[in-house]
Amino acid sequence: MRHSDQRDIVYQVVSSSCDHPNVDTILTRAKELMPSINMATVYRNLNVLVSLNKIVRLTLATGDRFDKTLHPHPHFYCKCCGNVTDVDHNAVADMVTSIENTDFQIEKVDVMFTGICAKCKN
Repeated sequence: MRHSDQRDIVYQVVSSSCDHPNVDTILTRAKELMPSINMATVYRNLNVLVSLNKIVRLTLATGDRFDKTLHPHPHFYCKCCGNVTDVDHNAVADMVTSIENTDFQIEKVDVMFTGICAKCKN
C-alpha cells in the first residue's frame, strides 16, 4: 500500500487522542493539520487503518468511535454524556490468555460497559 499524507494525518489524530473520537471529531482535528481533508478521505483512511490493525473501531449505537490502544481492554460508555473511557482492568487480558491457551483463536475482543459516569452521576 502506498504512502498517504492524509492517512498519516488521520492516524496522528487518533493516536494522539485519549477520548475515543468519532468521525466528526477526527475530521475537525484533521482539518487543523490539513484544511483540505474531507469526510470521505477520513472514512476511507479510518477503514484502512482498522484493516491494518493500526487502530481499533468501537461500534456503538450512537456511531463508531476509534481507539489507539490495540491490546484487548474494556471500555465504559456513559449514556448521559457519551464519553467512552478505557477501563484499566487485567481481567480481560487474563481471559484472552486463558482462552488462547485452548483451541480457540481470538480475532477480536469487545467489552463495553454502559451506564452513567461519575461526573454525570454527581
